[in-house]
Amino acid sequence: EGAELRVLRGAARLLQHDPPAAIVLEAGDRLDPEIRELLHRAGYAVTHIPRPGGNLEDRENYISVRQKSSYPKQSPKPVR
Repeated sequence: EGAELRVLRGAARLLQHDPPAAIVLEAGDRLDPEIRELLHRAGYAVTHIPRPGGNLEDRENYISVRQKSSYPKQSPKPVR
């Protein structure tokens, strides 16, 4: 309830070294620009999940999906 930015800052090492493919969060009807920027720098595209009917509530859902260009390059695994 308002701690989203602190949680994401605390997860900085996870986001850098073993980032999840997607992050879903609930935040105010206008996502804090600092949250959006932090996720963008970590390689995520942030999208608002609209409600049926399009109405906005005090709390809204967002999905952040890690972009493929942000994945670390890995060496191909040898074929056996």
